[in-house]
Amino acid sequence: MKRFTLVGFIVSLLVFLGAIYVQFVVVPNSESAEMQMMLHDAGFLRGTHSYNTPEYSALFETYEAKVIYGMYLTIAAIAAFLLVVYPATKKQGLAVLGVILSLVSCFIGTVHGTHLFS
Repeated sequence: MKRFTLVGFIVSLLVFLGAIYVQFVVVPNSESAEMQMMLHDAGFLRGTHSYNTPEYSALFETYEAKVIYGMYLTIAAIAAFLLVVYPATKKQGLAVLGVILSLVSCFIGTVHGTHLFS
């Protein structure tokens, strides 16, 4: 049971670190790309830009990265939760911490990976 707890905690910790990366790196880049896309769209309405440029494609990929990483993060957090929920019922300290980390990661992934909180 100790190995199972340790593996589950490590997976939960890695997923939590991924959630921190999404929250503090991917989301600000995505919001910046969204603002640049809005400026690009304003130029398109004036007839000075088109959507078939590599710059616009890169901006769109950066903008969509938040949703894609959020979906992956949600799936990984659910998997980490399933790894640590059984040892947590047996009062393993690391497993309880793993449950908390995986639930926080799942919330962050759900916020950014779905339009549930839009």
